[in-house]
This record gives sequence, structure tokens and C-alpha cells, in this order.
Amino acid sequence: MTGRFVDTAIERPRWRFNLLYRVTPRLGVGIEYNPVVDEVVPNFNWVAMTETESRPLLTFGVSSDRIFTDEGNYAYMMTIAKGIPGTSLAPYVGLSYSEAEKGFLFPAGVNWTIDDHWTLMPMFDGRNGHLMLTYSQANWNVTGLYLKGQRWGISFGIGF
Repeated sequence: MTGRFVDTAIERPRWRFNLLYRVTPRLGVGIEYNPVVDEVVPNFNWVAMTETESRPLLTFGVSSDRIFTDEGNYAYMMTIAKGIPGTSLAPYVGLSYSEAEKGFLFPAGVNWTIDDHWTLMPMFDGRNGHLMLTYSQANWNVTGLYLKGQRWGISFGIGF
């Protein structure tokens, strides 16, 4: 379960809550709630292929469209990620169909595991760059967000 706040005058992304149920270790289904615009969106993600020493991770998912898009739009995503051996870096690239854009976007980023508790992820969502710094423990995490190089936010997550 996660909750997020973003310092923005745009209503939809200001507050967001997600609840995800792990049906299997590789399949998650859930709902997203954007209370300011009273929007409820189903979402899912599926790990089609786990990462090994010789192959990347491959995932598919559906959720609401990118953070600053209007309500009622979905995104359909495919992501490939692979850790770089001998480093703490795991880059990813993706292909996303955006209903808001009525076309394909090419997100990308890199997850840098700084230590056992801290990760830093600069990312590009296909239109805008964002930066996320996460502190995590076994069953919870907190993430500082810097979105579009303009807006700050915070996200809290808990697992049970």
C-alpha cells in the first residue's frame, strides 16, 4: 500500500493511493485512488521473465497514465531491466502506450542501489525527467520525489 503527495496546483496528481495484492510472486493486481478528482483506476503488473545472469527482467503492466496527465487515461507498459554485473546499477528501458498522448513513449532510467537501505533512481517517463531517492526497511519505505525538475513530493509505502 502506498500514499503519495506532490506539491502541484494540478489536482489529479496531488494525492494518490495504491493498494496492490500479490496474486503470485510474479503477478500483482490492485487499485489506484486519486481522491481530489475521485478517480479509481485498476492496475496490474506481471513479471513475464525474471532476471538471471544471462537474461534481463521483462515486465508488463497497466495503470493510469503518467503523473501529470488528465484523469481517465491509461498506460500500457512493457519494461526490460538488467543489473550491470560488478556494479550497483540496474538500467531499464520501456515501451509505453499512452492514451493521453495517443501514441507510444519510450521511458528509461537507472536504479542505483547505494547501500542496503538507500536507492536513487533518475528516470525519464517518455516526456519528463524525474528523480527519486528511497529509504527502505523490510516492510516499509519512504521516497523523496523531484518531478519535472520543478515539483517536490513524498511517497510512503508499507507491505503486509
